Amino acid sequence: MSWINWKNNSARCIRDYSIYTKEQLDGHREEITKLCEATNSRAYFHQARRDKHKVKYKMLECLTENIIHNKHSLSWIYRTACWHKTYSEKIWIIDLDDWWADRYEEVRLYINTKLRPEKEKVITTLETVNWKHLITSPFDLKSFKEDYPEVDVHRNNPTLLYYNKI
Repeated sequence: MSWINWKNNSARCIRDYSIYTKEQLDGHREEITKLCEATNSRAYFHQARRDKHKVKYKMLECLTENIIHNKHSLSWIYRTACWHKTYSEKIWIIDLDDWWADRYEEVRLYINTKLRPEKEKVITTLETVNWKHLITSPFDLKSFKEDYPEVDVHRNNPTLLYYNKI
């Protein structure tokens, strides 16, 4: 999980946490809110669980690269490892801006019924700065993009956890 400061259109990570359960996330919620409000930041998190073995191997790869290229900072290694394909399950984010409000239910039903009807694909919906993120399991992306080419689908990206709505 990362807290990002977007001041001057320059993103930088303020703090990272490894959170393993919903209870741990709930335990940090007040701290997250205060940190975001104090630094005018947004909190993001990866929906997809990370595989600890993949993360460790990616960290070793990053450390080796650090030694070979004589880099001095090590603080980026864990964050970098988590951004790579170290997930244990695939979670996609369908980014719907407010101009999709009148077609939200249409898009949700399309994903759940037409793309792989054997099970519901939409896991949850989260509020964002511009409107909503549909959090889904993978589906037939090619068919979706044919019918909804203007909708952004993010794979292996974090989603917004908190922002100050003021």
